[in-house]
Amino acid sequence: MSNSILIALIGISVALQLAILLLLHSALQFLVASHSQPLPLGGRLATPPPPREAVFQHDGGTGA
Repeated sequence: MSNSILIALIGISVALQLAILLLLHSALQFLVASHSQPLPLGGRLATPPPPREAVFQHDGGTGA
């Protein structure tokens, strides 16, 4: 076999391996996503807001 045919075969095999790896990766992601809790519409896990006392400082009712 000439070198160009050998290089072409190696390139095709590497491309096939990458395609199979990407398919397996996406299938694994799909399985993990289907078994986990669905995300809200924003795409992030919802974190509860901080308590109002932590956001607003009370002045003790003096109005100052």
